[in-house]
Amino acid sequence: MKNSYILSATTENALTAVERLTIILARQRIPFEQMHVVKIDGQSISTITVVLRAEHEMIRRLIKRVERIVEVSDVLFHTQSKGGVPCQA
Repeated sequence: MKNSYILSATTENALTAVERLTIILARQRIPFEQMHVVKIDGQSISTITVVLRAEHEMIRRLIKRVERIVEVSDVLFHTQSKGGVPCQA
C-alpha cells in the first residue's frame, strides 16, 4: 500500500545532491509531490525535503541510495502520522 512520506536530507552541495536525487527518483519511477531546498544561514549546508508517495520497501531502498550520495550527511523519513525516523540501512 502506498503511503505519503517526507524525506529530508542534509547536504553540503545542494545543487549536485538535488540533481542526483532527482535522477534516483526518475530511475526508480517514484513520483514526488513537492521538493524544497533550504540553505541554512551562515553555513554551506542545505536541507532537501521531498514529499512523495510510495510503498515502505521502496522508500527503504531509496534511503540507502540517497545515503550513498557523497554530499549527503544525514537522511530522515517519516509519514504524516509518525515523527522523524533515522534511516535503518
